[in-house]
Amino acid sequence: MPGLAVADNSPPTAAPPPRRLSSPLPRRAPSSPSPSTSSRAKPRKLSLQPETDEAALDNPDLGPFLLKQARDAMVSGEGGGTARALEFAERAARALERRGEGAELELAMSLHVAAAIHCGLGRHADAIPVLERAVAVVTPPEGYNDSLEEQLTEDQQKGEEWALAAFSGWMQLGDTHAMLGRMDESIACYGKGLEIQMAALGERDPRVAETCRYLAEAHVQALQFDEAEKLCRKALEIHREHSAPASLEEASDRRLMALILEAKGDYDGALEHLVLASMTMVANGRDIEVATIDVAIGNTYLALARFDEAVFSYQKALTVLKSARGDDHPSVASVFVRLADLYHRTGRLRESKSYCENALRVYAKPAPGAAPDEVAGGLMEIAAIYEALGDLDEALKLLQRALKLLEDSPGQWSTVAGIEAQMGVLYYMVGRYADSRNSFDSAVAKLRASGERKSAFFGVLLNQMGLACVQLFKIDEAAQLFEEARAVLEQECGTSHPDTLGVYSNLAAIYDAMGRVEDAIEILEHVLKVREEKLGTANPDVEDEKKRLVELLKEAGRSQNRKQKSLENLFMTNSLRVKKDGLLAVVRAAPMCGVSQDGLPKWSRADAVGSRTKIPSSSSSESPPAGRRGELFLRLPPKPSTPHGAGASPYPSHSADSMAAEEGQWVLMATGRSPTNIAVIKYWGKRDEALILPVNDSISVTLDPDHLSATTTVAVSPSFPSDRMWLNGKDISLSGGRFQNCLREIRKRARDVEDEKKGIRIKKEDWDKLHVHIASYNNFPTAAGLASSAAGFACLVFTLGKLMNVKEDYGELSSIARQGSGSACRSIYGGFVKWCMGKNNDGSDSIAVQLADEAHWNDLVIIIAVVSSKQKETSSTSGMRDSVETSPLLQYRAQTIVPNRVLKMEEAIKSRNFESFARLTCADSNQFHAVCMDTSPPIFYMNDTSHRIISLVEKWNQSEGTPQIAYTFDAGPNAVLIAPNRKNATLLLQKLLYCFPPQHNDLSSYMVGDKSILSDAGLNSMEDVEALPAPAEMKTPTQKYKGDVSYFICSKLGAGPKVITEETQALIDSVTGLPKGV
Repeated sequence: MPGLAVADNSPPTAAPPPRRLSSPLPRRAPSSPSPSTSSRAKPRKLSLQPETDEAALDNPDLGPFLLKQARDAMVSGEGGGTARALEFAERAARALERRGEGAELELAMSLHVAAAIHCGLGRHADAIPVLERAVAVVTPPEGYNDSLEEQLTEDQQKGEEWALAAFSGWMQLGDTHAMLGRMDESIACYGKGLEIQMAALGERDPRVAETCRYLAEAHVQALQFDEAEKLCRKALEIHREHSAPASLEEASDRRLMALILEAKGDYDGALEHLVLASMTMVANGRDIEVATIDVAIGNTYLALARFDEAVFSYQKALTVLKSARGDDHPSVASVFVRLADLYHRTGRLRESKSYCENALRVYAKPAPGAAPDEVAGGLMEIAAIYEALGDLDEALKLLQRALKLLEDSPGQWSTVAGIEAQMGVLYYMVGRYADSRNSFDSAVAKLRASGERKSAFFGVLLNQMGLACVQLFKIDEAAQLFEEARAVLEQECGTSHPDTLGVYSNLAAIYDAMGRVEDAIEILEHVLKVREEKLGTANPDVEDEKKRLVELLKEAGRSQNRKQKSLENLFMTNSLRVKKDGLLAVVRAAPMCGVSQDGLPKWSRADAVGSRTKIPSSSSSESPPAGRRGELFLRLPPKPSTPHGAGASPYPSHSADSMAAEEGQWVLMATGRSPTNIAVIKYWGKRDEALILPVNDSISVTLDPDHLSATTTVAVSPSFPSDRMWLNGKDISLSGGRFQNCLREIRKRARDVEDEKKGIRIKKEDWDKLHVHIASYNNFPTAAGLASSAAGFACLVFTLGKLMNVKEDYGELSSIARQGSGSACRSIYGGFVKWCMGKNNDGSDSIAVQLADEAHWNDLVIIIAVVSSKQKETSSTSGMRDSVETSPLLQYRAQTIVPNRVLKMEEAIKSRNFESFARLTCADSNQFHAVCMDTSPPIFYMNDTSHRIISLVEKWNQSEGTPQIAYTFDAGPNAVLIAPNRKNATLLLQKLLYCFPPQHNDLSSYMVGDKSILSDAGLNSMEDVEALPAPAEMKTPTQKYKGDVSYFICSKLGAGPKVITEETQALIDSVTGLPKGV
């Protein structure tokens, strides 16, 4: 059975004994007496020889006796015990079958034992009919009530025993199909077992949760992530209901959920689950599990291009694994491989190769007991890196070593086929076409045998094998392969899919070579029609197909008789193609699977097919679409990245000609800047996760964008093959649903755009066909409780709207920004902003409105104490979800307290009543953090420094008898302090610097934003800071906490987003369409 959710539970390399999940009901003693327990006279002594007379099978005690002998022989394993055990089990089955009614359960048990022995001998195919017979035996007879639930009511004891036998049989049958690589049949069997278990135990039983997770793992291995997510969520809900907080079962569910979300591109969601799982393992003292989760966290950081954090996670895991398992354990090597991949991606090729060599030394002499599939998985990943470095010969050697380790292992057919397929690709790339064809042939044969012949991957693999045959001049064989590939891809992908079109083109070329010109013309006409519709008539691919068709028509003495389309759309395809002898080889790479030591598989660029234990992960930038099996295309060797030297650009390198401006190509850009906002009445909790609809209204103040803001440049060009984004200089994935939601909604509202200077005209219907490049930069810490996502998504939506000429309806823009990050809707406006929770289920009335602009109360001064710029441990998304599910205080707050508090805050803002404003702000901040502590498990966003700042402000306020300063903390330790005027702000700064002086002597760098506040406070040097007196309200000498505050930011109320017209401030080059400096 699958075992992804538990560390060190790697795929079986030898046939295991039959394994089934926790039985749904307690095991009951067989109803038939055995010779050892019967109270009646003992029967005559039974002969154990095969030549026993068939008449002896009529003895009613023989079946149970032989079943016991079979079990004993299995346990002993001596003197040919396995063969004897199989003989006893088969004879027991025959004897029990003769007994007929009343012996069904024992008959099923004997068949289970016989099947287990077949599996133990590696004869899994022989076990299948035995298990099918076993589950048929316990199927309710005709006339018996078809509803298992009613059966249990009518005959509880019999129903329980039958449920147990049926459940065990279906699960064992699923395991056996899985060992043969038949994942569809395996999943169907697991599903039937789950239905039986739920009918017997109810849908909320903890044992049902285990089966749900088990089945979810099988769906993951089949790349069916939506089904897997549903089952995993159900398992998590049941475990949270029945288990203690932070249980190991819940941690296992979260690790699996992280794997699923990562495969679907939701890296932030995956990270949340991994962090929670890690906290649980730490609490339970599971150091090795913590280390394996750290590796998975590193993989997620790598996918998010947060390279420094990824390195930290990997190094942390490496230290623990070396200490616990030794330097020569494969788990240590797997971390070396991850570091090698990271350094390769960042252009540090020397370090990458060094880590590869370290891993290879471990794999050459692994620790005793190392599983072959662990070593093979590591070799496959290293081969991918060597391939990317252009060392194809070394990559082939490593794949050959991996193949040798796995080729005789049961249950590894799909993995072996993937290795052979990638070897075929490499052989093709180095010109060894005979070896390429043989490797593809072997892979195809294995996939046929394992039931993969109907997958899209199988069709693409046939296409690649056909290309190898063409190079060997085996035209007839190539034609057969292309025809079979066409049939498979038409069924799986449809006739207009790019993969299918690629096979069509190859088949047309083969037909042309065989003299079947009319067939070739018919195919090319279809290809040309589809490509024109999708790409436009001026696309280079369309031009190539058109030329080929014209040549064939001339040869056939015909002319093209159809209306030509206008040259209206000038778009380029995002597929790279190589022409050879008139044949088209699609060279878009797709990966083959690798598996990590922690049991959490990941996707490697060299991989070619998903095995039953390998699924795609975010660790590769070339992951296949979720829900689809892996795809293989011939490809060119990737060019090595240019190393980053001193003064190098922070952006990934690109080839010089990849985005060169050519005739007919152009880049159109827009740049915007959006402020962050700080809530004074907090938003915490969603009533709808997908639409991001809050459980209460909230109010915020918008800060000056010159001090805290996000700047975003969005560029569009027909030369862009896909949407891309760079955040703070790092290339990040855009596969997440939130970005896609915002982009989709803006595109819906896009209008015609015309740039007369550049001669560009874009019609509104063309925006769906164009791709965008986005570069964004925050001038303040990300994910540290300063609403960086709010500024980022607000700026993204605003700038996209400007680029696409969207109608300037700020209410509608706030609704779109909300779908990226809830608080982002408030950054669409300046001054004081209210986010109305709304009542409509579709979220149409959940928008932001401006209560007052920034000029309404321009005396306010805002000082932010940045206590920590590190990313918080519990993300806001995860924290809100937990609070909604577990905190009674949240419900009371949202329904009773906040509505009244919002009305009072609106009045305080309107009348500029600072006393009321401050009291409400501080009270709401404190209550928000009380809700976090009321959550299970408790969430702690503030730290000791945060509490000291609160104490400082409260003592001052109390000593004056009226609030002098308001404080508020979002989901992080950083303090936002609001003063009613400049005088109070300078006094506050003096008190803060007395308690939290800088660790260095550069006072100017300790203040960001409006630095003039320092001189206003009389602080021009460190000597001035050291001379500050202790605050008068502090009756006892106060300890100074030097360096506990990283720095301060001084700001004020500011306006909403604005357009940046100066091209020098744009983040993207107007010629290349890439971030400046690339």
